[in-house]
Amino acid sequence: MLSNFKIKFEPIFLCATLCVLFVLCLLGIITGLGKIMLPLEIKSMLVSSLFGLFGATIYCIRGFYVNYAIDKKFNSEWLPWFIFRPLVGLAIGLIYHIFLNGIILFLGAQINNQTPKWGFFAIAFYAGFKGHKALFVSEVKEKKG
Repeated sequence: MLSNFKIKFEPIFLCATLCVLFVLCLLGIITGLGKIMLPLEIKSMLVSSLFGLFGATIYCIRGFYVNYAIDKKFNSEWLPWFIFRPLVGLAIGLIYHIFLNGIILFLGAQINNQTPKWGFFAIAFYAGFKGHKALFVSEVKEKKG
């Protein structure tokens, strides 16, 4: 009986979910987590994560738009990708923030924790948008034949 049970996937729900995530990311970035009482470096790490999430969400919205509206080739088998890609962007944004701090400390430069790190945030956004390509990981493709 349950083997015949199948959830009907409606692309509009995915679109609405991505748009809500987009707005929540934007609100988190705009407020800069200002009301939360955390050390400035922790806030900076959280904002970098949000920028990574923001970049990944924009990439997902673009992917949905291209595959559903333009190419008419949208397939519901890609749903896990649309769910996990923003989470991967969030993690990559945080990783890049930590990585850049490590490079700066390794080079012996001083880190000023009193000013926003807009360069870090821009790189976190780019890393979230590009995903695995930002991590300098190449895809391995097997030859068929």
